[in-house]
Amino acid sequence: MRMTIKEIARLSGVSQSTVSKIINNYDDVGSETKNKVLQIMKEHGYRPSYSAQSLAKKVTHVIGVIYAGRVNADFNHPFFVDVLNAFKNSVGRLGYDLMFFSNEHFHEGDEDFLERCRHYNVDGCIIIGGETIQPSVYALDESEILCWH
Repeated sequence: MRMTIKEIARLSGVSQSTVSKIINNYDDVGSETKNKVLQIMKEHGYRPSYSAQSLAKKVTHVIGVIYAGRVNADFNHPFFVDVLNAFKNSVGRLGYDLMFFSNEHFHEGDEDFLERCRHYNVDGCIIIGGETIQPSVYALDESEILCWH
C-alpha cells in the first residue's frame, strides 16, 4: 500500500495540514512534532507525490523540447547530440528535467504544442526549428509559456 499524507498524519497523531507544513518546510511546527513525523515518513518510505506538489506550487521543473518543422537531420546528427547534451547539462544543473514532444501524429487531431505544454504544465519550452514551422509553434511562442529558440 502506498503511504499518503492522511496515513502519515494518522500514524503521527497530527493533522494532515501539519504533515503538509513539515513537507513544505514551514517553520511554525515544533521540532519535536517535526522530528516525529519525519521519522514516521522515513520508517514507511514515504515520499510526497511530485505531481501533487507541482500542481500546488504551479512549478514542475520541466522544460519542454520541441523539434518543430521539417529538419533534414535526426536527433542522432552530431549537431543535435551536442545541442541536446548542452541543454540537458544546463537545465540539470538548475534542477530541471527535459520533456521531448513528438510532432509525428498529434497535429492530425485537435491538439497543438501550446495545449500539450499547458497540459504537462512545463515551466518553459526550447524550440528547435526546421525549414518549415507548424502554425501551432507560433501560437506557443506568443503564449504565456517562456520559450527559447
